[in-house]
Amino acid sequence: MVAPSSDIHINAKFPGKDKGYVIEKSVEAIEYAKERGLIVEFGAEDASRADLDFVIQLFKKLRRPKRTGLPSLTQWECFPPKKWRR
Repeated sequence: MVAPSSDIHINAKFPGKDKGYVIEKSVEAIEYAKERGLIVEFGAEDASRADLDFVIQLFKKLRRPKRTGLPSLTQWECFPPKKWRR
């Protein structure tokens, strides 16, 4: 599953909705799939332009309680090493 994480993508895909909406719908979609026996991996679309605190919050929320696998994200490779430390 992929969800928008930058303000640009959130506004384009969910006009008028906020970051809380993205988290809420991501959790709902993952729980729906897992209840049906599917294996779910999650990616944050456009994460390199997103607010890092939001991306961290999103992934922390999705990891409780073991909702999904978190793949390595190629877009995160664009972050400078200082951002990776967070």
